[in-house]
Amino acid sequence: MTIHKDTSNVSYIGNGTQTEYQYQFKIYSFDNLQVYVDTVRQVLDTDYTMTNSGTEDGGTVTFTTPPVQDAIIVMERILTYQQLLDLIPYDKFPAESVEGGMDYLCMLIQQNESAIQRSITLPVGSTADLTFPPPGAGEFVKYTNDGTALETSDLTNLGVQVIPSMTDSEVIDGTGTANRLVSASDLTLAVQTHESGAETSVFDVAYIEVVDVLPGTPVATTLYLVREA
Repeated sequence: MTIHKDTSNVSYIGNGTQTEYQYQFKIYSFDNLQVYVDTVRQVLDTDYTMTNSGTEDGGTVTFTTPPVQDAIIVMERILTYQQLLDLIPYDKFPAESVEGGMDYLCMLIQQNESAIQRSITLPVGSTADLTFPPPGAGEFVKYTNDGTALETSDLTNLGVQVIPSMTDSEVIDGTGTANRLVSASDLTLAVQTHESGAETSVFDVAYIEVVDVLPGTPVATTLYLVREA
């Protein structure tokens, strides 16, 4: 056969009632198809059954329980990376077997292409190194200062400071009750609530809203950060 279809996966959105979904590409055995619902891999013969292994046009996956409304359903062909065609010297040319081996290789290329499309890539011509550094406890990955590689860092290296949390009255009183993370670049803003005028102060960005004008009907218990003119 030839390979006319250039995909190795298909996705659907569940509607809460439908149980049958089609896959439109060839697989060699049922375990060549991996089925996911909202990124959770489903179990063959427990969560679903399927038909038509070995046919070029694919088959049907039937779920035991309909995927819920708006669930993301993904079916992907995953083949093993092996080559099992053994050609015997001086034997008659096995055209069908050779073509089948080439088909399998084409499907592996499609499988790799699907993975590459989901990976992080750099623009053509970029010389940056995307090798991930070893993980560190409480750290995150960022670009180096020269933008050529990745490194781990923590909040203290970014100029982020821990300051007291403030409630409506505590903003005025200057007292605090908890620790929150606030970027130093945000400290030029002023704190204003529906109960008081603008107060330039440190503030808690965990439960506030940044606005240009205080709303006419503020939400109770909400601190508003009003941008200074």
